Amino acid sequence: MRIILIFWFAIYPCFLQAQNWPAKDAEWHYEIGAFLDPGINYDSFKYERDTLINGDTVSILNNDLLVYADSGKVYYYLESINSFTLLYDFNAIAGESWIVQQFNDSFRISVDSLGVENVNGRNL
Repeated sequence: MRIILIFWFAIYPCFLQAQNWPAKDAEWHYEIGAFLDPGINYDSFKYERDTLINGDTVSILNNDLLVYADSGKVYYYLESINSFTLLYDFNAIAGESWIVQQFNDSFRISVDSLGVENVNGRNL
């Protein structure tokens, strides 16, 4: 799961600029490499449908991952705590941090700097 979360941190900035996230036909393919493992595996996420949970519109990815974005923040459902938890905060500024929970583990995300990278003529 930690590898999947790394994917989320890498891919979310590309899609949060859209007004309706995720796009109804969204599908992401990515490669997974593990520390000290020479092999590379491939996986994907696909938007399946929306549903309502506690009055919030939530997107279902791969039939089991529940996510939603609100005011520049991305949340995902963590079954072990039966609640949504913050995954990413696009409004965070340098020096801010938050805790990401994952199963029975957690880790701190810290923003050390902000910047814009131009890729193929598009500012990311």
